[in-house]
Amino acid sequence: MKSTEFITESIFPDIVRIGDTANNQLSKAVEDIKINCQPFLNEIEDPFSLYRGLRPTHEWAVKKTARLANRQSMSTPDWLHKELNQMFVKRFRVPFRNAVFCTGNESQARVYGMMFAVFPIGNYKYAWSPKYRDLYQNFDNFRVHNDQHDFIKTVDITSYQTTGLNEAIASGHEIMLYADSYYALNMNHIWTDRNSGPIQNAIQDYLIS
Repeated sequence: MKSTEFITESIFPDIVRIGDTANNQLSKAVEDIKINCQPFLNEIEDPFSLYRGLRPTHEWAVKKTARLANRQSMSTPDWLHKELNQMFVKRFRVPFRNAVFCTGNESQARVYGMMFAVFPIGNYKYAWSPKYRDLYQNFDNFRVHNDQHDFIKTVDITSYQTTGLNEAIASGHEIMLYADSYYALNMNHIWTDRNSGPIQNAIQDYLIS
């Protein structure tokens, strides 16, 4: 029996009706996540807890390649983006401001687009701070009454840590996920039934089995 058939026949309850095309697309993605995202699945307490806002799409699942080498921030000035990266490289040897920005806060993820659950592929790193919910927001507030170029002097790089992913998710603060690529599952589609969540429950049971 092919693995995709196993997923289609076994993890989706009879009450779930999502159509053959969506079913096949989601089934393939879930199997790929099970195979290729083991480091993440082993670390995380709840597979559906790390979110990111993406451009609206009808797709149930997408695979994204991160632009780790040349990411351009949509809002942070280029000079600040580069200086922050220098700080992270000096402390962690990783340019975390080039990473994929995620959060455990559903509302925060929706600020940036349609909400997707994120599953990094293979090995990954991350950084977050119990002090900063959204570093850009701190910058935005700072520059209202100050010279924006002085903001970098206020950043407490020592507050950032590269452990405690579940704690980071629970905090609702921004999480900089440094991974070459990741799968993203469309929560707008998966939460067809928000109360009982049959699709999410079936996927979750499969991923942690």
